[in-house]
Amino acid sequence: MIDCGINCEFDVRPSGVPSLPPLALNWASTGGCVLAVDDNKQVLELTTFRLTTLGFDVLQAENGAQAIDILQRNADIDLVFTDVVMPGGLSGYDVAHWVLNNRAACRILLTSGGFKEQIVNNIEGRLRDLTLLRKPYQLPELQAALNRVLVAM
Repeated sequence: MIDCGINCEFDVRPSGVPSLPPLALNWASTGGCVLAVDDNKQVLELTTFRLTTLGFDVLQAENGAQAIDILQRNADIDLVFTDVVMPGGLSGYDVAHWVLNNRAACRILLTSGGFKEQIVNNIEGRLRDLTLLRKPYQLPELQAALNRVLVAM
């Protein structure tokens, strides 16, 4: 919405695009940083676009090893948003496990296009408590999942 200053407002969103509630805890307005991890470059770019639309600063990783390397070099990352299934030896679970053991204050949001039952059956211990956002998802679903993760901790 734009305030014209003379008691008029108009909506500049394209038709059919829902308005989004504010992010929990105002993370985006305080400069929250998200590490987005996905082996599919197109999905990674779309995810980055969506996260920046929500006001986050975004770092990108194309695999689990790259994600852990970025995490080791950047203490400013507030949340890791990672695909579960990735090639190269380290899955999103491996990244999440590393975060839980090495960056306890960092939040984690998992995503996958796989069947939830298959994914859940492979989760052990503390990983079972993490939020999983099922692909494909839209911006409002991503925002709702981010709100759940940011409020939960």
